[in-house]
Amino acid sequence: MKRIILLFFLIISLRGKADVGHAESLDFIISLFGEDLYDYFGWSCATGDVNCDGYADLMIGAPHSYAAQRGVIYVFFGGQTIDSIPDLVLQKPPQEMLGWCVSSGDVNGDECDDIIAGAYCPGDIGKVYIFLGSE
Repeated sequence: MKRIILLFFLIISLRGKADVGHAESLDFIISLFGEDLYDYFGWSCATGDVNCDGYADLMIGAPHSYAAQRGVIYVFFGGQTIDSIPDLVLQKPPQEMLGWCVSSGDVNGDECDDIIAGAYCPGDIGKVYIFLGSE
């Protein structure tokens, strides 16, 4: 039986936070925090099975992470439990604010979800990055 997971996101001016719980009972499971002050952790989020293990994985964007506004996407692999340490941290060049938006879907048809992420770049030019999922 698949477990339904509810995500509660709180974006505050200092440091983002995400609370994860079970939908059936609304039991609290874990709090996830951004690494930096003003990183906007939780600005965007998505779920999808990006490592093809049968469990939904959690992707959380922090577009203002690090001093150069590099932006990152934290990926937490799903399973029987979830911990507060990201399994992957995706980054791109400075000032691209990766993680402005994040989604998932099977872009290349390999039956494994891929991460689709938007970045708000200097000069009002946007970019979309696709990170291919794999086993």
